[in-house]
Amino acid sequence: MPFQEPSHPERDWQAQPAPGEPLVQAEDSPRTSPASQPAPVHRIRLRHPWQQWATPLGTRWQRRFNRPSGLGPTQRVWIVVAGIEASGTAALNGQVIGALCGQADRPSAFEVTHLLRPHNQLELELAAPPLAGDSPRSTPGKVWIEIRGQ
Repeated sequence: MPFQEPSHPERDWQAQPAPGEPLVQAEDSPRTSPASQPAPVHRIRLRHPWQQWATPLGTRWQRRFNRPSGLGPTQRVWIVVAGIEASGTAALNGQVIGALCGQADRPSAFEVTHLLRPHNQLELELAAPPLAGDSPRSTPGKVWIEIRGQ
């Protein structure tokens, strides 16, 4: 028995032209072009090594990273922090870039293109003591760099 492509209902509804007739798109149908499609997003996870120590206000997490290479003139770099249940602040190269909301299901994102140096230091100051099982080399949640745009 020859291989049969599985049915795809989401594709099957599309109009097909009769043999010899061109397919005409209705005027109220959305048109897609490369310019109207969202720009790709490239993510770089900031896993270990993180440094961690207790502060009078809670816990400070620190990690160094290099500026992403090959950035285009319209690309923007964002720091995204997710999965952290404590409120606090994020700083890049000693400058506060924003507040962390303390809700694990709501990521915080900060545009930092203008603050990047060849070598960078990200700090998360959290209003919570370190947990007994926390590894001083890992982060309390998920942290990544997003490069947005083309």
